Amino acid sequence: MMLYEKPTMRTPKHPYIRKAEFEDVITMYPHLRKADIDEIRAEGRDDFSVILSDSMRKSAECYTAIAPHDTKKPIAMFGVGYPTLHHELSLTYYPIWLLGTEDITGRYGLRFLKHCKEWVDYFSYEYGPLGNYVHSKNLESRYWLDRLCKFKLRHRQVHPITGEEFCFYYKRK
Repeated sequence: MMLYEKPTMRTPKHPYIRKAEFEDVITMYPHLRKADIDEIRAEGRDDFSVILSDSMRKSAECYTAIAPHDTKKPIAMFGVGYPTLHHELSLTYYPIWLLGTEDITGRYGLRFLKHCKEWVDYFSYEYGPLGNYVHSKNLESRYWLDRLCKFKLRHRQVHPITGEEFCFYYKRK
């Protein structure tokens, strides 16, 4: 029995959350939001389907947000990974991630992003300290981590190949 209950959507206006399936990767990757595409390219990659499937495969828990009503299309995938050591800061954390379509910031925006905070709280309770690297130019994700989810900016790092700056956000349990 879990000590902290997984969040659930409360109205039909919210996206439905379920365990991720590989088919979600195939359906969603051609429609990733621009901020996620830019961040992936800042890492020197453009293999979006591989990144999504690797993220899913390397997660302790992985979920898909499905658009409400008649569309039933995946609009985001998110999860929490296994313990990772941040060498420069000498701390262990569980990486969280989210990749989505434009629908998570447009059509379902605020409702979805506020609900994601409940999932962050759940992951934090179940796993412990959480961390996330985000491209410094991805202001939307940085705002969400800092303001809505109460992560703290702990480290800035330049990608060794692309020269792009990434920010490491960290949240204690």
